[in-house]
Amino acid sequence: MNRHTEFYKAIKDIIPTLPFTLVDYCCGDASLGALFDSHPSIQRMFFVDVRKTRGLEANLSRLTKPFEFSIEGIASHNPDADALVVGVHACGTLTDRLIEKAISTRNPFAVMPCCYRNGMNSLRPSSNHRLPVSYSHKDYRDSLRLEYAKERGYYSEMRLIDRKVTPMNHILVGIPI
Repeated sequence: MNRHTEFYKAIKDIIPTLPFTLVDYCCGDASLGALFDSHPSIQRMFFVDVRKTRGLEANLSRLTKPFEFSIEGIASHNPDADALVVGVHACGTLTDRLIEKAISTRNPFAVMPCCYRNGMNSLRPSSNHRLPVSYSHKDYRDSLRLEYAKERGYYSEMRLIDRKVTPMNHILVGIPI
């Protein structure tokens, strides 16, 4: 099983039915884009990363939809207002930046975080919700991220894929309401 395939299956119910742009931050080899390529509502795709990875050129050459690729990272790109913002294995605070980018343009998002570090707390909800002691560090950080989105007018939830696919199996979903 492929983490991109499982991610796509887990979020396909939030894919817009109106024409939209897919924005894949931390796109890696753009294999997630290949899964979205056949979706009829996608008008174009925008892939963002900080370097080109092996397999990127081959995957991009197979796409049928118009696309752009930027190697300048997430800070250099702002999604259009008609986008679905996604990211698989967005390391550390890159998950937070992706959520901020989506919220700033009122776009839906789905992100699979990874690399949870102790100092990560850039997205803080204004409310001071206490979480059960049994929460793991990963659960706690992702709960803060979801609460942050809720406070900004989003329906948000955590979805899971099988841990056998990847131990970083949380998918954070946010939809503007």
